[in-house]
Amino acid sequence: MKLNFSKIKAIKPQEKLTKHSDGGGLALWVYPTGKMRWALAYREDGKQKTAYLGDYPAYSLAEARSWRDEIKNRLARSLPAIDSTLKDEAYLYKNVFEEWYARWAGEKKSQKYSQQVKNAIYANVMDDLGKMDVREIRPFTIVQALRGMEERGVLEYLRRVKSSLKMSFDYAVSCGLIDFNPVVAVGTQSFKKAEKKHFDALNPEELPLLIEKLENREISGVTRLAIYWQFLTMTRPIEAVSARWEDINLEKKHWEIPAEVMKKSRPHIIPLNDFLISLLPEIKSMNTRDTYLFEGMDYGTHLNRETPRITLRRSGLNSTAHGLRALAATILEEAGYPEAVIKAGLSHAKGGGDQTTPAYLRSTFYDERVGMMDYLGGVVERARKDFLD
Repeated sequence: MKLNFSKIKAIKPQEKLTKHSDGGGLALWVYPTGKMRWALAYREDGKQKTAYLGDYPAYSLAEARSWRDEIKNRLARSLPAIDSTLKDEAYLYKNVFEEWYARWAGEKKSQKYSQQVKNAIYANVMDDLGKMDVREIRPFTIVQALRGMEERGVLEYLRRVKSSLKMSFDYAVSCGLIDFNPVVAVGTQSFKKAEKKHFDALNPEELPLLIEKLENREISGVTRLAIYWQFLTMTRPIEAVSARWEDINLEKKHWEIPAEVMKKSRPHIIPLNDFLISLLPEIKSMNTRDTYLFEGMDYGTHLNRETPRITLRRSGLNSTAHGLRALAATILEEAGYPEAVIKAGLSHAKGGGDQTTPAYLRSTFYDERVGMMDYLGGVVERARKDFLD
């Protein structure tokens, strides 16, 4: 069934890319964002390829059909399907990236994360690659575009940007725009390696010093409670400060961090020990709203993720907020808890494709972590009692 104006007008975007055929290989591609683009599938030199005219309605149905017929005529005369002297907007890297991003970001649960990926590409390589034809981009071109990041010393950031580039060029390959992904040929030796750095952390013997700072109110208010919370849940700074009341289940004595916050396919369920539960009334007393446990200064926000780190430094403790996780893990390791259980507590576990609750809890050692988190809470309670006595 060929397309017409009424059929096109009735098309609604779906969660995934949909293709609406007009015959002869011509189709109108409709993206989740609502964007529409003409595409033509054809064979040349024994290979299946796809060409792109441009967006609808900038190019009408009549113009798209004329474009299709022109390409068919060129192929019939053994001429290249696309006149290489013409600038085809569809082959510009910026447009290819935007097409890939619309599809990829539409499947991501975390809009914040997907926007960070886009911002990183535009901030670091789009000036060099954006106006280039993807058919002309070579591994050397990719290296040169990323070299500025290497010179700035942001090597881990460079690795993440390179990974995003690879995904966008994989998309170009799958669409038939290019036959080879140039990012694949950029090996690990092309750039300096990022040095692995460990977060500053206290030794287990220094736990009483942390308790002293927290209990003599040198570290006070909502920040004091957030530090206790992060340490005893073994969470990352942003996970701790953005904890929400609706995710606390006192009946089951656990805190369920949603999958979108974890940037994973499933939530992270953390057993709450008695000491943490005893802190909840004090945390609640500092709330003016009922959204976040640890409220920020601005209305409707949570405590800034950097506040615990800055406060720890100002108090003279050689630890970052991330270092609290290392301290907890070291205490538990010295107590003889298995590495797999500790890693599960840190949300490093890889197990479990089954999303049902029983399978999830087994794959993340939930039962073992209940006892482990109780032990950690007991260590803190004893150190706190020693200080207060």
